[in-house]
Amino acid sequence: LVKQVVCEVSLQADRKQLRLVSTSTLHNDSGELLAVRVWHVQQDAESVHPLPPGGVLPLPIRPNRSGYRICLRPMDGEYDWSPQYLLPGDAGAAANMPGATVGLQCIALRQGGSAWHCLVHHKGRQGGVCQVYFHPPIVLRNLLACELRFELRGQHGVDAGWLSAGGDRRAHFSPPMAPVGLRVAVEGYSPSEVALVAAPAADTAAGVLCKEIQLFDGYRNLLAIAVHYESLHGCVHSLSLIAPCWIANRTGLPILLRESGAKHGFCGNEPAVVREIVSENQRRPTVFNDFSADGLYPTDFHGPFSDEHMGRRYGDLQNVWLPTGWVWLDATWQRAVDRDTAANADHQGWQYATNWSTGWQKEAWPMAFVRRRLWSRRRARLSSMTASIMRQMNDAAIRKLSRDELQQCIVSAGLTYQDCDIEELRRRFAEVCAVETCPQASEPITAEAEPCPIMPPVQANRKIELQLPGSSWSHALSLEATGTHGLLELLPVEYHQPVAALRRAYQLGLSVTSAPGQFGRSKMLVVDHRILLVNRLQRSLGYKEHGSRRVGELLPPGARAPFHWQERRLERLLSVCLLDAGARAVDLDRCDWSNALPIDDVGEMNIVCRLSDQRSVIFMSIDVQSDGPTMHVVFTEQPSELAPYRVDNMTSAPLLISQSPCSALQQPRVIQEVLPLERAPFAWEQVVRRPTLDLHIGQAVQRICADDLELTGSIRLSDQQIVRYR
Repeated sequence: LVKQVVCEVSLQADRKQLRLVSTSTLHNDSGELLAVRVWHVQQDAESVHPLPPGGVLPLPIRPNRSGYRICLRPMDGEYDWSPQYLLPGDAGAAANMPGATVGLQCIALRQGGSAWHCLVHHKGRQGGVCQVYFHPPIVLRNLLACELRFELRGQHGVDAGWLSAGGDRRAHFSPPMAPVGLRVAVEGYSPSEVALVAAPAADTAAGVLCKEIQLFDGYRNLLAIAVHYESLHGCVHSLSLIAPCWIANRTGLPILLRESGAKHGFCGNEPAVVREIVSENQRRPTVFNDFSADGLYPTDFHGPFSDEHMGRRYGDLQNVWLPTGWVWLDATWQRAVDRDTAANADHQGWQYATNWSTGWQKEAWPMAFVRRRLWSRRRARLSSMTASIMRQMNDAAIRKLSRDELQQCIVSAGLTYQDCDIEELRRRFAEVCAVETCPQASEPITAEAEPCPIMPPVQANRKIELQLPGSSWSHALSLEATGTHGLLELLPVEYHQPVAALRRAYQLGLSVTSAPGQFGRSKMLVVDHRILLVNRLQRSLGYKEHGSRRVGELLPPGARAPFHWQERRLERLLSVCLLDAGARAVDLDRCDWSNALPIDDVGEMNIVCRLSDQRSVIFMSIDVQSDGPTMHVVFTEQPSELAPYRVDNMTSAPLLISQSPCSALQQPRVIQEVLPLERAPFAWEQVVRRPTLDLHIGQAVQRICADDLELTGSIRLSDQQIVRYR
């Protein structure tokens, strides 16, 4: 028998590698575990093979080079087998067969369930091999900065869930080229309206697909999410969601962002507890009809249920989306009862008006044709959960929590499940957690998560403004110059604050780049502190603005801290002092602060500092490094052997050395004695343009420029004694 195989020869590490490959292979790009049945074209003998996601199945080689019959279905057992698909062999005309794409459908075994669809695609026999791929009809890619909740809805079913940043969803609920709508929700914004993202080829060519999805924050500021369409492998309908810009906040401070000209700022998240308000809407055509949802006109786009402002439509109360990372505090929806509602609503909670835009009244009258009733329900953020918020949770709401949600509640509150004083929460946690995986009382759970970039409500090619606590709004910033760095100065708030400490100025380093990797279509603004102090000493370091009356701040060994100039009247110079490792902030009042240090230019300085309440000194290196827009000021102790200068006393008289007084140094703090026939390391205590050294010997004083390597001279001590130096 003659069997044809494909031989691949390659060179690897100076060795030839020979691979024998089947003439037909199946590739699983569906994202699901599949079961594949294979028949001979003219026989009933079959074989069933599992095909994992991303896996490859080489088909058996036929002696007569004939074709195959295949069918497939997901391995979960919820679907029937698809119709058979004929895959030609490699003999005769079949060897030159063209590429083809065919849709397969697996009927759901459960009554009322949606069918499962996939695409079978191949490009013919290339190099003697036919590679057959199983693709999904639709691929949704999340190229946003945060987790995304989505709902794909078509005539044949619904696919909903969560997508992490950079993730994709292979959807099989709809056949190819069928109309599909998309609805999304992200942190800090209300859910979007349904947008058409897939349609038949003729409609797609006419440009009916949605180009952007609009999201609104609590102040109705707009974030326009661009929808980018691609045809993957020539057959898969792919759509990617892209935000115009990201803000990477590396300051560790809460930041407010807004589009230039907007009134309200956006912080990227919501309070720990939010009260959702839903409006139930009804209409009567005439005074002789009853109010009902069926009486709504086609122009009443908000439908029978909407948000309070009637800008977002809901199917019913159960279809109100719960954002990712949130849980309901209340088990059910309740009538919204507050001072305004109680005064303008009847005993059933209804409010009446002539039309939706007119004022609401408590009683119906002949000209009242619409009415609404407000429902409320509280939701809480899992990552901001506290013990007091947990106590507000209804027992029925606790019973609906999943294991992960329960555990995150306890983590965020900083508790273990044995510490919880909510009996229902402990009971529910014990029900869903296995004993061996329960947290132990002696091991409290800790959770740390880096904040993801913020997507502010700023449209493409628009400028942005930002604000930090206690500062005024910045000037408008452009994000067009990708690859640039800059300095941003934030002034203190101009209006009067009850507490003066709330008014702060900031110096920020900004970088405008493209978002990393696959997110590169979005622009990213990186916001960081302009100056970062790094203490690599073995003792604590105090720091403040030179000349300021403030007490100063304390930086422990090995720590780092941002520094911002606060007093505009002062020259921007830094003062530091040295303390013991266990010093406290109250000890800064008794410290001996150094002189002014310039830290605005990149470079290294070596200075000498006197320890507080001591006569000993240490030599310190101050290295100003540039890391993009941020200046790292690194303090390191230097061994005396590495001091920049050394004074050798070769005379029989002791010497006193110090930096010469000048306008920047009124009185030297460090005065060193050099005994006869000894040497001493030396460094400047004040950085000036042309420093000089005062040399005291006997009654004589000589000012010397230590940086002049060719300098020589003499000092007359008496008529008989002269001391020379060089």
